[in-house]
Amino acid sequence: MTPERWAEIEELFHRVAESDPASRNALLDNACCDDPALRKEVEALLARDGGVAAAAVEASVREELQNLLFPLTGKTVSHYQILNGLGGGGMGLVYRAQDIKLARRVALKFLPEESAKDPDVLRRFEREARSASALEHPNICPIYEFGEHEGQPFIVMPLLEGQTVEQFIHAQGAPKGPQQVQKVIDLASQVLKGLKAAHEHGIIHRDIKPGNIFLTADGQSKILDFGVAKLTHAEIEEDHLGHERAETATTVKSIDLTVSRTGAVFGTAAYMSPEQVRGERVDARTDIFSFGLVLYEMATGKRAFGGNTWPVLQEAVLRATPKPVRGLNPEIPARLETIISKALEKDRAARYQTASEMLADLEDLQRQLAPKHLPRAWALRLGIAAAIFIAAFIVVLAKKPKTVSVVPEIKLRQLTINSSENPVIGGAISPDGKYLAYSDTRGLHIKLLDTGETRTVPKPEALKDQSVKWEVGFWFPDSTRFLTTLHLATEEWGEWSSVNGSIWAASVLDGAPTKLRDHAVVAGVSPD
Repeated sequence: MTPERWAEIEELFHRVAESDPASRNALLDNACCDDPALRKEVEALLARDGGVAAAAVEASVREELQNLLFPLTGKTVSHYQILNGLGGGGMGLVYRAQDIKLARRVALKFLPEESAKDPDVLRRFEREARSASALEHPNICPIYEFGEHEGQPFIVMPLLEGQTVEQFIHAQGAPKGPQQVQKVIDLASQVLKGLKAAHEHGIIHRDIKPGNIFLTADGQSKILDFGVAKLTHAEIEEDHLGHERAETATTVKSIDLTVSRTGAVFGTAAYMSPEQVRGERVDARTDIFSFGLVLYEMATGKRAFGGNTWPVLQEAVLRATPKPVRGLNPEIPARLETIISKALEKDRAARYQTASEMLADLEDLQRQLAPKHLPRAWALRLGIAAAIFIAAFIVVLAKKPKTVSVVPEIKLRQLTINSSENPVIGGAISPDGKYLAYSDTRGLHIKLLDTGETRTVPKPEALKDQSVKWEVGFWFPDSTRFLTTLHLATEEWGEWSSVNGSIWAASVLDGAPTKLRDHAVVAGVSPD
């Protein structure tokens, strides 16, 4: 039974189970008129209900589905205990696992059993392990280990908490307001730093798309899935080209997930470059075009090229001009639209030639959008002039007859509005003066001082049902994160015991705080 068939059975089962018992037969008649096998499966699940709570039945169905789609659930592989399945695609199944030796959670990616017998697929899987393990960069997901279990190769990776860019776009849509636009630019800059590192190591990803870029809970972008990466180092080029020449072209079967198995055409159809579509030799500029498509989608909430079939998409990638970015989202700065347009040039000679070039333009845009500051030399001159003026003013005052002293007017600005039932515990303003982080009895909050927009930081998943108190600590110099101390609510607030305290890092971007240390209550951030 395929995952799609299971999903169909599960969806109909829930619809029928939640309906009035008197109308169930009619609902099944209508839904299964030409599929008696579907009706039989759903009726079998309903028969199992037999008075059992609906939630229990649902849990049972989900357990069966989990075991079917992820058969290694519950087993031990090497020194990893498989906990549950996380997802899958053309290049493998991904499981959540516990590293028994190092006592940490990891992700294990397995080749499906049938795919492990295909030498081409196996070679691409090994290429992913080799490609990613050669790269050490904060914006590239590392590979811990490569192994094999009962004939199935697997790689071990960090278990990332957060969401893919695909999920981010689906949840946020087109960015609204300066803060969301700046967030998109920051995330894009991080991805380009990762691509720059890969290209400098002679590795071209060839499958950059929203599903292959992960946004961690603390605001980091990480490039995933080097399964179709092209290694261009001299020592491996000859072997790689030999394999490419031996491979023959096949049809792209799925617009979203399936990659072709030709030596020249690799990648996901909707995010391919023109040279990939034409089957030409690719280079770093291919990744730049694909990332331009991703950035277009992040900026507008829509794909640059639409189409449900390979021929339609092929024609669009080769000849169509995407709709103007600012026409779809006027919030986007004109300079960002220009950057995206240059990345999407059909002629790669007119495109950005390196990730460094595109990154330089994005960072220049970030500086333009940042609050303006005087150059240090001018600031020093103004400071000296101000000091001279103040000294002269003091001399003049000293020579004047004594009068009533002038008291400078101090204006207060209230930053929070809390009731006495929910008092503010503490707070701190970011070094750039843009954010206020503060906590009260209801949680941890981040306020954008210019607009007053306030976001409550979500609790970590493990503490969803616990009552906790947060204490705001120091900001990091880049003004995107700050330290915070978590106290379990059973503690007396005035007792500085570290037994139940822990240090966390919270981000102005979306996501829950990340734990840094247990059994601690005081921490600081170094100037760098």
